[in-house]
Amino acid sequence: MFLDSLGAYGCLFGNPGINKDERLTDAFYIQWTVHDTLGDEDVAGIIERKDLNPEIVGVEAKNDLGPQTVLQAISQAEMYQKVCSRSYMALPSDEIDRLRKQAIEDWMQIVNLCKSKGIGILSVGDEDCNELEKPLGIDHIQINKIYEDMIEQFDRLLTTRFKGFDDKDHEYFLGHNDGRKFLVKRKIELLLQEVKSTMLARCTALPYIDPRKLQVEIGSFSGYHCWCYISQESRKSLPYHTHFTLNIDKSGLDLVLNMETKTPVIKFRDRISKEPNVFIKAIDDLSEEVELMVWEQIPQKGKPYRYQWIWWKICAFPKLYIDKKVVDFIIDKLNSLPYTIVRFGYSPQLYDWTNPEMNSEELVSGIFSIIEEFQEIYNFAHI
Repeated sequence: MFLDSLGAYGCLFGNPGINKDERLTDAFYIQWTVHDTLGDEDVAGIIERKDLNPEIVGVEAKNDLGPQTVLQAISQAEMYQKVCSRSYMALPSDEIDRLRKQAIEDWMQIVNLCKSKGIGILSVGDEDCNELEKPLGIDHIQINKIYEDMIEQFDRLLTTRFKGFDDKDHEYFLGHNDGRKFLVKRKIELLLQEVKSTMLARCTALPYIDPRKLQVEIGSFSGYHCWCYISQESRKSLPYHTHFTLNIDKSGLDLVLNMETKTPVIKFRDRISKEPNVFIKAIDDLSEEVELMVWEQIPQKGKPYRYQWIWWKICAFPKLYIDKKVVDFIIDKLNSLPYTIVRFGYSPQLYDWTNPEMNSEELVSGIFSIIEEFQEIYNFAHI
C-alpha cells in the first residue's frame, strides 16, 4: 500500500518481500509506477487473495467535509474507477459524526451521491478505519489487465541483477505475452552486463580478447527475436570481423562464432588453405558437439528487396570429423560460392528453454565458458 501523506514519495507496506530499510529505493520506484498507472490518488494498493481475482483499490482522502472538498473528492474517486476494482472516499470520523449531528440531510446527500456513482465511504479515526458504504465492483477482466501491466512494470523496475529467464519470458518469444517485452529486454541487458563483467574480471582466461576493446551489446531486439554481439569491434565495423553472436528466440539461446561477410570469410579461407594443420590444432580443444557450418546466400524470386535473399545451411561438420579432406572440401565450397557465412557453434542449440541454466544466473558462467573454449579458433579466424 502506498500513502502520499507520509511524504513526497510515500512508503511501502504489506510486502514481506521488500525490506523497508534495504529496499526503500524500490518502494520509490513502485510509488512512481502506481502514480503513472492510477494517477494522483492519496492511497493505492494491490490486494491478492488465494482463489480470488487480484484487486486494485484507490482511495481519495480529505481532511474536512466542506462542500467543495467533498465534491472534489467524489470527482477524483470517480476517475479512479477507470483503473481500480474499488474506489473510496475517506473522511475523518469526527467530521462525519459532527455533520451527522448538525446536518443529517447534508450527510445523506453525500451518501446518496456516492451510492449513485458506485463510490464507497471510509470513516477514518485515530486507531481504526470503517467501511460505511460499500463501493460498486468493477469488471475484473479490465482490472486484471491493469494489474498484470502494473506487475510487469514493478518487475522491470525491481530487476537489477540477472537471475535467469522464466516461463513467461519464453511465452514472450512464442508471441503469447507482448506485455513482457520491456522486462525481457531488461533481463537481456542485465545478462550482457554480467557476461561483460565476468569477461573483464577473468580476462587472463581470454588471451585473444583485448579487455579495453570489449563490446557486449544488443544488436537488435525486434519481434520475438534478439541478437547480441560480443566483439572487439564496434557495431558499425562488426560485419567485417570475426565475432561472437548470441541469439535468443522461441527455441532458446545460442552462441556462435560468426564470419558473416566476404571479408572475414576470405581471410578464414586463405588461412586454412595455407595452414590446415594449424586450423585442425586450433579446434582440438572444442567439444564434440561443436560444428563448423557453411551457409550460402540464396535468391528468392518475387520477394521485396529486403527479402530477396535468404541464408541456407549447405554443410555442417562436427568437430570430431574435421580432417584434411574436410578442410579441402570447405575451401572448395568457399571458392565456388559467391556469398557465404562460416560459423562455429553447438549442435543442437546451446541452451533450449527446458535447460535449467536458462532459469538461473549460472547462464552467465555458461556463456563465459563457451567463449573461453572458443579462444583458439577465435584467434585463428580473427587474425
